[in-house]
Amino acid sequence: MTHVACRSLALLTWLAIACLPGAPARATSPDPLAVVEAATARLLGSATPIGGRYVLTNRHVIDLAERRGAEVALSLGGRIMPATIAGVSGRLDIAVLVAAEPLGPNPAIAATPGAGAAVSARGPSGDRVHGSIVSRPWNEAWGPALFARLPVAFGFSGGPVTDASGALVGLVTAAVNPSASELLSLRAGATAAPPRETPVVLILPIGPVLAEAERLVGLLRQAR
Repeated sequence: MTHVACRSLALLTWLAIACLPGAPARATSPDPLAVVEAATARLLGSATPIGGRYVLTNRHVIDLAERRGAEVALSLGGRIMPATIAGVSGRLDIAVLVAAEPLGPNPAIAATPGAGAAVSARGPSGDRVHGSIVSRPWNEAWGPALFARLPVAFGFSGGPVTDASGALVGLVTAAVNPSASELLSLRAGATAAPPRETPVVLILPIGPVLAEAERLVGLLRQAR
């Protein structure tokens, strides 16, 4: 069995445990990571560790690098760490990365929050912003979605959104332009907050995201 297949089995095992009803929380809020181009350290967005070497980010965070043929890496506390792309989803705006070394224990997984619930987002440099959930719709273009008012800035896309206890709620994915009420796909992180108004941010909930990550890694294992 290859090293990739072993890592795939590890992720699948963790996903199964994490999704069991009543499974105990095994860690606090995940540390944020920056996704950068390996050669230049150019910031592309953020990423969310989910245990072991596996990391989640948005598909659009790595799109431009892939088009240029550039390799991606992870930055943690100023240290650049090689990473490989294990899978890219055509269903949700997510990609699965594998870091060169373990990044820590599994994060605690939150139940899907309702409107009014307090949430926080972490940026690539570790900065934290606070806000609250405003709705929980199904969006035809994006699939399952949460919307929250959060003062995110450039580079937040792909980073973790957590609840008041620090448990993982989902990934920062896109921002709504309040003046036009249009959903904007972000190419390299969320847009800066408009003057006098906190943007509405689209969050991909962690449940569907983990299910899609499991599917992607399962396909990778079969290919190997």
